[in-house]
Amino acid sequence: MTGRVVEVVCGMTPHKFLAKRIFEPLGMTDTGFCLPDTGISRFPPPYFDGVGFGLLRSAVLDPAKAGISAQPGDFGWVGAAGTFFRVSPVADMIVILFTQLFPSSAIPVRKELRALVPAPLTGARDAKARAAAMPGPPSVRALAYP
Repeated sequence: MTGRVVEVVCGMTPHKFLAKRIFEPLGMTDTGFCLPDTGISRFPPPYFDGVGFGLLRSAVLDPAKAGISAQPGDFGWVGAAGTFFRVSPVADMIVILFTQLFPSSAIPVRKELRALVPAPLTGARDAKARAAAMPGPPSVRALAYP
């Protein structure tokens, strides 16, 4: 919405406004609204330690390298105060944890949560059979593993 206000009031697109009024006067020659094609080679890859990152989520690329109990393709996000969600298409499971713990590393809640539900996170067949026999939707069954 702010971008539209800039267009109407200043008669410039947001990227031109930022360049002309902020970046150029400050000598910020390597700063812009968009990444030009010439800058792609200097842009770091959006992943580390077996996990990739995109808009509002992360995705497991290599569980062993990441050191987590998960399946390749699992995705989710972790909030600063420990809020967590993980979707595992392979295990047909969704895990959501709401917490307000700051710093979130003070107590390893997410690590312990993964330890509580290792079978669905690793796709163990006997765990899926137990889950299928339990009432409720897949996400509830996944959280109810003994």
